[in-house]
Amino acid sequence: MKTGISKRKLVVIPALLAAILIVLALLTIKLSTLQILKVEGRDMEPTLHRDDRILVTRERRTLQRRDIVIFKYPADPSKRFIKRIVGLPGELVEITEGRVSVDGKLLDEEYVDPQFNRSPLSKAALRIPNQSYYVLGDNRDNSNDSRLWGPLPADFIDGMVLFHY
Repeated sequence: MKTGISKRKLVVIPALLAAILIVLALLTIKLSTLQILKVEGRDMEPTLHRDDRILVTRERRTLQRRDIVIFKYPADPSKRFIKRIVGLPGELVEITEGRVSVDGKLLDEEYVDPQFNRSPLSKAALRIPNQSYYVLGDNRDNSNDSRLWGPLPADFIDGMVLFHY
């Protein structure tokens, strides 16, 4: 008696089902590394504003200067902060009258609006330890950042902002 289904088709169906399940599993893993968050506070103005939405990746990769990161606040890990990386592990960071220098070179920080950086704050040169970063808010006059509590340990970083809307 013929059933109308060949053995070849019976082999293709489980293989196709397995491929679909693998693709779904990979998509689930990739999507679990992405998160949409709402910005609170004014620390990152004018780049980010209160109630902006940000897409954050939790995927681990090498962080670079200028990356915006989400992290656990070192003084109270139950709180999450958002800041920009300005100093990398091993670099010497110094702030003179509100201007940031790294390894003796003044940073070009076009993302910092002068109206948000009026404080003539200076900080002595500090070598960033391994596995740490120096992070600052773009709104320097209204930011609780590395100038107050020092370098941020890398293991406090939860993710990196990919874009905002």
